[in-house]
This record gives sequence, structure tokens and C-alpha cells, in this order.
Amino acid sequence: MSHHLRGISDAFAENVFITGGKGHGKYGRWPQVSTSRACRIVVLDQTLVPRVLYRNYEARRCAFAPLLCPFSASLIRANPAVAPGGLDKITGTAIIHEINIARQNPSLYATFLEQTRQNYAGRVRLIPGSARRCTHEGVHALDEAIRFLRRARPLPAVGLSPGLCLAAADHCREQAGGAVGHHGRGGSDPGSRISRYGVVAKGWAENIAYGQRSARAIVMALIIDDGVRGRGHCRNIFNRNYNAAGAASGPHARYGSVCSIDFASRYAEGTLVRVGTDTTTSF
Repeated sequence: MSHHLRGISDAFAENVFITGGKGHGKYGRWPQVSTSRACRIVVLDQTLVPRVLYRNYEARRCAFAPLLCPFSASLIRANPAVAPGGLDKITGTAIIHEINIARQNPSLYATFLEQTRQNYAGRVRLIPGSARRCTHEGVHALDEAIRFLRRARPLPAVGLSPGLCLAAADHCREQAGGAVGHHGRGGSDPGSRISRYGVVAKGWAENIAYGQRSARAIVMALIIDDGVRGRGHCRNIFNRNYNAAGAASGPHARYGSVCSIDFASRYAEGTLVRVGTDTTTSF
């Protein structure tokens, strides 16, 4: 692992690209480790951790045609005005519902983003009821996301998967003490957590958001993807290959909250996942 200094903004992001033949590809037979993947953590808030970490590590991937979406995490400072009800309002069901609104009606979601444009002044984002935040790209990232949404064709909704919700909850629970990133205790990665509760036939991805206080704030931040080259979080959300998703949220010692979202293509729920598993409550 090496450490590298990077610019300052108001997002914290980690990307692992699953693309073929470009040094970032991760291919193999599930669930065996097969190839390396590159992970970039871009720290973009002066009030957070002012540096970028570059990581290379082994990752799990299945032996089918590669998905062109990254495996990523993002942190954007919470906006208390977005969800006065607080963290207890963020549930896995609410997060997946927001993702499906964006997938099925991207032009509507473009309108949601347009309503926040007035809060930008150069690279400074003015958050009602909170301090100013310095972004990496300013309104450019927002406008790019709006243009993308205006051009995007509607996609089918992803199904809410109890198994993927449980996998996401496992990671949120392990990170409650302040850890960040995709590796859990004992070196678990998203693939191993997902395989605890089912089998993926084609591929998977993971997004993680820290510090947000509403499901919509989480999804909007991941779509805008300020400071993240390639807009990996957005690409995960709008990957037509993923037809199942699960999410969970919980407290985080450093950033207040953590949300994990797991995506999969052709996911078969395991026998240990009970029908009616509660996916609506955060912990």
C-alpha cells in the first residue's frame, strides 16, 4: 500500500474498477481470488482526512463477461437540512427505493439535482443550516450529473434482495467503530460477504457512503460523484447488468453514519436467508 497526497473537496471516495484489459480487471471463478484490483481513495474534504490512498489487493469476481462498473465507496458531508428526522430514517428499503427512482425516471432525478444548484458558489457548496463545504469540482460535477440524467434512458428497477441487505448490514456493523473501506474483519471483501447469503451468477459491485442523513442525500451524492474520475459510483447505480441490490445503514464513530449498498447480477438467495427477512430497519 502506498499513500499519495491529493486535492481537497467535500467528498471521500474509493473506487475499484472492474474493467477488462486495462490493468484494473478482476476476473475469476466465484468465490476464488483470481486477479488484482486497484483501489483509489480520494479524500476531498479539508475537515476530514486530507490525503489519497492507493491500494492494490486481490478481489473476487465470477467467470463471465466483465461488467464495466467500478466497485466503489464515497463520503460526502451530511446535510442536516435534508433529513430532520435523522439517521433512523435511513433504511435499506428506502435506499433501494431511491436508486430505483433514479434508474426508472432519470429525468426526475435530474430535477432533484437541479434544485441544489443554487447552493453552489464557485467550488463552495452552501449547505442550508450547516457550514460551507469546499468541493473538488464545484458545480461542474453537478452539471455533468444533470446532463447524464437528462440523456439517460430509463432502466428496470433492481429487486430488493434480503441476502444482499444482510451482506451490507454485516459491513456497516463492522465499520461502526470508525473503520472505512471495503475490507472487513479478517480481510473479508464484498464478494465474500455477499456469498454468505447467496450465489452470484455474473458479477457484483459495492458502494459505501459515509456521513449522509437521508436516503436521497446518499443517492444524489453517489450520482454526482464529485472528484471521482470515471464517476464509478454513478456507473454502479446505472449499470443495466445489475438486477438485484441490498443496502443497510448504521452509526459510524468518525463520520456519524455509514451506508453500504451491494449490487449483483442474477443473485440466488441462500437457504439461510429466511423469507420475510427484515430489510427495512437500520441498526
